[in-house]
Amino acid sequence: MALWLGVVLVSAFQHRPADWASVRVLGTAWDMWNHEQYWVPLHNGQPDPNVMPLIYWLIHAGWTLSGVNDAWPRLLQAVLGAIWLGLGAALARQWAPLEKHDGVPWLLIAGALPLVAALQISNDLLTAVCVVAALLALSGRPAWLGFTLSLAAGLLTAGPLMLGFVALPLLLGPWWSASAREDRRRWYRRARLSTLTAIVIFLTWASFAGTVGGAAYRVRLMAIEPLRSILEIFEALTQPAALALLAALLLPWALWPRLWRAVFAWRRPFDDASRFALTVVASGLVLALWVPRASFGSVLAILPMAGIVLIGALRAHEATGAPPSRFWGPWPFACLMLMVAILVGWGVPWLAARADAPPWIHLLASWSAGITLVLAILAGLLLSVPHALGAQLRTTATVSLLVLALGYGLFARLFAAAFDPEPAATLIARAAAAGQPIARIGRYQGELHFYAHLTEPVAEITETDVLVWARAHTSGLIVQYPEHADATALRAGALLVAPFGRRWMVIWPAAALLSAPTPLSAGRPNRAALPLHARRCSGNRGTGPSEQQKLHREMT
Repeated sequence: MALWLGVVLVSAFQHRPADWASVRVLGTAWDMWNHEQYWVPLHNGQPDPNVMPLIYWLIHAGWTLSGVNDAWPRLLQAVLGAIWLGLGAALARQWAPLEKHDGVPWLLIAGALPLVAALQISNDLLTAVCVVAALLALSGRPAWLGFTLSLAAGLLTAGPLMLGFVALPLLLGPWWSASAREDRRRWYRRARLSTLTAIVIFLTWASFAGTVGGAAYRVRLMAIEPLRSILEIFEALTQPAALALLAALLLPWALWPRLWRAVFAWRRPFDDASRFALTVVASGLVLALWVPRASFGSVLAILPMAGIVLIGALRAHEATGAPPSRFWGPWPFACLMLMVAILVGWGVPWLAARADAPPWIHLLASWSAGITLVLAILAGLLLSVPHALGAQLRTTATVSLLVLALGYGLFARLFAAAFDPEPAATLIARAAAAGQPIARIGRYQGELHFYAHLTEPVAEITETDVLVWARAHTSGLIVQYPEHADATALRAGALLVAPFGRRWMVIWPAAALLSAPTPLSAGRPNRAALPLHARRCSGNRGTGPSEQQKLHREMT
């Protein structure tokens, strides 16, 4: 856990949060803080029934002590990740003997999803913490008070979707729980009481929030949003995008032949632990595959139980006394790293020699020798690991975590400009302080609120409404997010052209849009690839010709 937590903290503070999920959460937290409205989540100044309040209460608790910042939310995610790992280990201890549960934490820390979830400010990790805590409370001799509190916290984090995680384990209690088989009537009576108590706690908040947020918010919160969550299940049947997510979760363990051999050779009796794992994994997979917004939290919630099953299979196969062989070691993972090392060591410098290579390729080429050496050393470590199960498990998990840290660090360095919100925040904050109205083309995600500390709503407009809005607000600014941009937008009058995640941000003064015939088409080249780390060129109409020419040369 200490190794994983260290990697998370180092990675989290390499750049400020700039992904869409993080900036939306930070924007909502700032909106609530600014309006001193802590009961109802606010988005762009309006009550937002799409989100639940618990993650924002935790952020506000930290801000009360440290002031408004983005460091505490990042630290909070790391803490939630550590709690999730601790609860997963406790769940493993509850269901597996000592010699069979000690490998579960190593299985959990090796995957990419827990690391990504800890680096993204969202409610996914908090949802997983609540689910694992509720499952732990049901295990063994049930702790119904702990289950009630965990379920209530989950409802305040994920809404009614939280019930989907615990419904099947509760209904099938006598199938997997010895305590439920002893007295089925008592099991179902206490399950109903605990579930209803948690729902009452949730409805108490919802009723108060509905009163504060107004009639429209109350209708959406209590009726429309729960119905939308149900409809999402049927809509997602034609959108199985979560399958790609689940496939990615198989790394690095999918490249470990020993695990596949153990799973296919497993003949363990179908005991209570297996039944409990089956109900939990089935519930989580249904939500992950059919409810897109629950995918991350669902998979994180079921990983501990899946880890218990896999470790059990490995330990059971080890007990058969199968002869050791290097063929069953983690050599496929090592070969994959060697292939990447060859690609980085020889392929990237070859690409950098091309005249049309983007600048980030040149930057990566300057590091290619060091990256190749590190990957080769880690691959050699995997190839030389002893046959002992514990040694292979720990070594594979450690190497995987180090590779993930290396990959994320390279990504943060190569595309640092895409995760730097300061230029846009400074420009927007200056305009807002001067009383200039601000509009955003398309759906506003709250990406400007936190870093610019906006106190007024941002108008949402379409491209067909741009000129109408510009005529009504000649001193205003309009924010656009095209897929591609270049320096021609600056020549057309844009105040800023900067990368923003996978897109570009272009900030226009309304006057420039009124004076140009087709201003929004400026800066949209036909070519598909542009460097993501081009220099920003910004100012309050103070961008000089030399800066424009410099940006134009770099981008073209």
